[in-house]
Amino acid sequence: MGIPLPVVYVFENENGQKQVVDGRQRISTLISFFLDNEFVLAKLKMLPRFDGKKFNDLEPIF
Repeated sequence: MGIPLPVVYVFENENGQKQVVDGRQRISTLISFFLDNEFVLAKLKMLPRFDGKKFNDLEPIF
């Protein structure tokens, strides 16, 4: 689709633990869509056949 995806910045401390510095809201939204099945796709101009569907409603592509 030619849409650039913003970078997610992560910091790793001296113990090897990683923390999100920038991009937490994007990650939370993706988790809510993919894992929690929360959002309904709407007003899609490029892929209108997916309008009104949640992630679990989408057919897998093999």
